[in-house]
Amino acid sequence: MITLAARIYWRIIRDIKRIVKLRFKGVNLFILGGYGLEIYKDVDTFCFKVNEFSRLVPHIPQARALYESYSYSLSGKVAPAKFDSAEELAVFLYAYIVEFKPRVVIETGVANGISTNIIMSALEQCNGVLHSFDINPKCESVYNGSGNWDFHLLKKNYAKNLESKTRDLKNVDLWIHDSDHSYSWQKFEYSIASKLLAPNSGLLVSDDIDTTTAFGKFSLEKKQKAWAIFDTRKFFAFTKLGS
Repeated sequence: MITLAARIYWRIIRDIKRIVKLRFKGVNLFILGGYGLEIYKDVDTFCFKVNEFSRLVPHIPQARALYESYSYSLSGKVAPAKFDSAEELAVFLYAYIVEFKPRVVIETGVANGISTNIIMSALEQCNGVLHSFDINPKCESVYNGSGNWDFHLLKKNYAKNLESKTRDLKNVDLWIHDSDHSYSWQKFEYSIASKLLAPNSGLLVSDDIDTTTAFGKFSLEKKQKAWAIFDTRKFFAFTKLGS
């Protein structure tokens, strides 16, 4: 007869085996860690353990409430729901912006506008501006608030277009990648971001870093500390450039 303790033990062994095999799209958990990323299970745990970001904790409850509201009202309105921002990324962005008050923010990938509205809800409190880029003209309708939001439609040669439209945006405080998650595009976008982010303070945030090895290699190349947080079915990560 198998005791309760034995059952618990074998369940733990089973879960460990699942984690070892776990692949989030293209890159497994141990490859992410091999690039030096500190990995956390959620935003709350990250903020409690990393002193530099502990100031975000008081903003988390409001961020989760806003995410629930925007997810309910916006999911599937412009693009399929599978393109919605997941909760942990949205919570981190809101808390970070409210606390650190970035003045210039760039977001690539709008979709249904959940993250856009979360970001704008935070920026409205600190008079910052958000520049959002997407290839879908319908995305222009996702935000109807009174904040400072500029939507930029990318056409034809998307890479050249993005580079051209962002060229004059100097000292960007926060760059959020959530568009094309292929290796070549991520590498390209991280390169642009690194040139435009404010020295010593600019934060690069990337969703879906488990899709390719681009973010891990980028953080190693820049020799910057980077953190990754599990987000329902994927990981997002961030690094402060020039720190």
